[in-house]
Amino acid sequence: MPIRFHCTRCRRLLSIGSRKAGAEVTCPKCGAIQRVPSPEVAAAAGDAATGAVPSASEQPVEEADQPKDVSASIPVWTPPATVTGIPPTSSETASVERSALEVGARGMILFPRRVIYWQGLLFVLVAVAGFVFGYWFGRSSDSAVATPPADVSAAGPVLLEGRLVYDPGGGRPVGDEGAVVIAIPDGVGLRARLPTRGIRPLDARLSDTDATAAKIRACGGAITRADASGRFSLILGRPGDYRILAISAHAERPSGEPIEELDRKEIAECFDDPEHLVGPFKYRWEVVAVAPGTPMWEADFGASGRR
Repeated sequence: MPIRFHCTRCRRLLSIGSRKAGAEVTCPKCGAIQRVPSPEVAAAAGDAATGAVPSASEQPVEEADQPKDVSASIPVWTPPATVTGIPPTSSETASVERSALEVGARGMILFPRRVIYWQGLLFVLVAVAGFVFGYWFGRSSDSAVATPPADVSAAGPVLLEGRLVYDPGGGRPVGDEGAVVIAIPDGVGLRARLPTRGIRPLDARLSDTDATAAKIRACGGAITRADASGRFSLILGRPGDYRILAISAHAERPSGEPIEELDRKEIAECFDDPEHLVGPFKYRWEVVAVAPGTPMWEADFGASGRR
């Protein structure tokens, strides 16, 4: 029959086999070392006389001179029962905290609730700071990408070379000598449309002092005629997009064929009389991107369509 007795320090009800009577044991709760009373002494003290059966609060003990399993002796704390509606007193709360700390010291690490709150707040602050930094860095990157390019006018003049040919018959193209090539910067705002006198293929040789040619050069463009091989070169004011008008000096459009309406409207934005400028000849009107290293621009007017 086990011997039941109270710890001399914490008054915890302990239980141990009768064969341990007289041995020294350690209380698993408070650690006090004490001697196990004999069954008679324990009975005289009233433990056995009450007839109480061992309860969940009874703790078996071990001899002090034998190693013990610490994990098996760690008490499991359960909150004390409270009357509904009556909060625990400060002394009960302190006792609960001490019990929790004792359990934590033996099996786990506990943190006060305010420490967890501060850790949560710190996490939120770090997340917000990361979001703000990422947003600012992203806008800075976008601004760097959206930075407009430097003024291309700083690059200086650029050369455009090309060749104009036509088919005089027999299917073998030859240079279109005397063909006119005009380049005007795309989007340039002309104060007035340019006159066409003196710059047509049938007009006399172009002169540097010609008024229309001077106005074309003043707006950053250029005008020239193809040589006997059909080659030409234009020195333009800067890299960029140019409206190129090439008019053949030999290949004519079919009789009665007018200038295409869209071409006529666009040419009329620069020149006062497109029909007088182009005349009966074939032409090319397009926008060309000109930059250093631009490939040679070529136009083949084909055979004359006039019968």
